[in-house]
Amino acid sequence: MHGQVFVGRYCSIGRRVSIGAAAHDMTGLTTSPRLAKRGQDGTCTASELERIGARPHRIDMPTIIESDVWIGDGAVIFPGVRIGTGAVIGANTIVRRDVEPYAVMAGSSSVPLRYRFSEAIRAELLASRWWDMPHDTLSRLPLGNICRLLPENGSIAQQDGFASKPRYSLSLWKKNLTAYLKARLRRTG
Repeated sequence: MHGQVFVGRYCSIGRRVSIGAAAHDMTGLTTSPRLAKRGQDGTCTASELERIGARPHRIDMPTIIESDVWIGDGAVIFPGVRIGTGAVIGANTIVRRDVEPYAVMAGSSSVPLRYRFSEAIRAELLASRWWDMPHDTLSRLPLGNICRLLPENGSIAQQDGFASKPRYSLSLWKKNLTAYLKARLRRTG
């Protein structure tokens, strides 16, 4: 793992996975780290990036892997990428862009092959924040079959066992991180 990486709860990560993979800054004369030591001449401003036709680099941004993500062997996750809760990243997949919750990704395309569940079920699962539940409570639920966990009527969060107050809050962490990044961007121009 490289740089700032956050990994949520209940993730499965295969062998030879590169998260927050190092990348060369391409805004200087050369990409060689031997000649162009990153940051010694300052980073490009937004107007400078526009002038040279370059995209802002995400090298300094944190890589966020939310809860219940499965990353297959040999996957490469670029810096600054956010992988949503419940996503599946296939073996040897290259992830350059954010991945939506419960999306199934494979290869180097930035388009999901499919989703694990319907849109309504994905919304229910995200709203339930099940990953915040104590492990002993989770272990008593029928987790191997999503149909047995879902109520016929009402929401998942209303079922017995679902905690009303999370012990851990990724949303609070993301809120603080967003404020930090916005302040940092204002300082660098």
